[in-house]
Amino acid sequence: MPVHPNRPRSRAAQAAATLMTCAGQSTQTYSSPLTLRTQMTEIDADVTYSSCVGGPVTAGTAAVASTAQASCLLSGSSTVTQQTSWNSGATSTTTGDTIATRTLGQTIVVTRGTVTAGLFADAQFTQTVIFVHPDPLACSTTGVGTVSGPLTITFTG
Repeated sequence: MPVHPNRPRSRAAQAAATLMTCAGQSTQTYSSPLTLRTQMTEIDADVTYSSCVGGPVTAGTAAVASTAQASCLLSGSSTVTQQTSWNSGATSTTTGDTIATRTLGQTIVVTRGTVTAGLFADAQFTQTVIFVHPDPLACSTTGVGTVSGPLTITFTG
């Protein structure tokens, strides 16, 4: 049945369409290993997107550097800008608000924001990464220097 131009669309029809979803992996390295004590540390993240579906690319990579107050116990938030290079040669620049929640030996990082330039410009994105600390007891001794975990990212618009 055609939608009448004067009738509002259903909630499902008003929802933003998914443009592309990717699975992948992220590895974070801390210049000062995370311990129980909060300290300023540089965080370097290497991101690999694979298994992308629904869009014009199938894979991509990004590297992000930021500085933040961090510890094994501290949850926090920040704004992150990232440039992703896609396997087609295209790029996407994203800026988003990141919330990191640390509980029971894992860190869940959720970033939501906008594609500011390149492929999917003006689209919204949500990325979720789950880092599992390989040795939770390291927080009270030598510290956690690197964590890795699976991720998903979805672009909508």
